[in-house]
Amino acid sequence: MIITDDSYNSIVTGVREGRGVYEKIRSIVFFYIIVNVAEALVFFATSFIPNFYLLNTWQRLYIVVLTHSLAPFALIIDRLSKDVMKQKPRDRESISKCQKISFVVILISFALVFSAAFFGTLNGTVPVFAENKIGVVPHFSSDSYNPVDWAQAKARTMLIAVMIIAESTLVLSLRRANKPLYKVLLEDNYWTVWFFILIVPIVNIALMYIPSIQLFLSQAVGLNFDLIPLTWIDWTIAITLGLLPIVLFEFTKARLRRQGSLF
Repeated sequence: MIITDDSYNSIVTGVREGRGVYEKIRSIVFFYIIVNVAEALVFFATSFIPNFYLLNTWQRLYIVVLTHSLAPFALIIDRLSKDVMKQKPRDRESISKCQKISFVVILISFALVFSAAFFGTLNGTVPVFAENKIGVVPHFSSDSYNPVDWAQAKARTMLIAVMIIAESTLVLSLRRANKPLYKVLLEDNYWTVWFFILIVPIVNIALMYIPSIQLFLSQAVGLNFDLIPLTWIDWTIAITLGLLPIVLFEFTKARLRRQGSLF
């Protein structure tokens, strides 16, 4: 630490800013590890299925460009935690054994809900309703990049919805990794953070329920997202699946707090 004056307040401010930067970097790294590894597991596992693509090219870019960039940007512009100076000094080991185990569990839970959303819809467990066919008509063809029927088109839409819900909510939980989510929402609520967290779900909903947007993107730019509208039953399932890993993550955080450990 370099001190520019002999004031004790400068030391306190320097420690506070250092802790704040450390927390932000840590949260962003955790976000990308969890999200990218979980998605990689799902995509890698399905790559062994001949002539099968979980998502088409534009849908993959849609997830990467929007969900992987805008949502975690909220962690960058977020204010410092009010409790950052109340935390105990960290051990020299950056990630403890308990944290590593928790990481593996969270990663697997993300991969499982992503798989459940897609294959549960593809095999008919979540059926295609008449309301799903109102609006955008996907580009059906034998090409593996395009859906072959309504079930596959809905499965891709459900997968993207669950990804957006889970990954956007993960940002909220990671903002204050050592506080319960309900306390974060009550005590550290900043509208700028909500803007970057909600912009992706809003864009996704607009694409699904305003057909002219997807039609324009398809005809003018050649972007075929093939997102179909979901019913309230579909949203209930998608929200439940998307929040399951976050609930597990919150239990993990609570367990670490009871042990007196920092996440």
